[in-house]
Amino acid sequence: KKDYSIKGNSEDRIFGVFNAIAIIATTFGNGIIPEIQATVAPPVKGKMFKGLCVCYTVVCMTFFSVAVSGYWAFGNQAQGQILSNFVVDGKVLMPKWFVLMTNVFVLLQLAAVGVVYLQPTNEVLEGVLADPKSKQFSMRNIIPRIIARSISVATA
Repeated sequence: KKDYSIKGNSEDRIFGVFNAIAIIATTFGNGIIPEIQATVAPPVKGKMFKGLCVCYTVVCMTFFSVAVSGYWAFGNQAQGQILSNFVVDGKVLMPKWFVLMTNVFVLLQLAAVGVVYLQPTNEVLEGVLADPKSKQFSMRNIIPRIIARSISVATA
């Protein structure tokens, strides 16, 4: 039988809510928004607000649908990582190809997000390492760019 009760006393629950809000705020509150705003055609304010509303709506629908369905399926015993719920006594209850594809997609998403979030860092590195007198795609500028970006992605 599934247990849908919320564990902990009222203080733990209140701190849990604030912890969840802090996690969501730090996850979605990022410094890339000014970079995006700089590329949007005027008027930026209205377009950016509409874009952010659509973005956060899609993200919230995705996260909440997974959270609600996971809570419905597993009760308060739901694991933090959704695939962990499908392991019973060390035996995986899903095909290996599914686990592999899930991990591949996670790695691809992390790589893409890493590149986006490292863009301000890459600009600083290029400002230091690039030669403004050389052409943008000259070997003098390409090699340091590739090395600096590779190192920054690898260390992130």
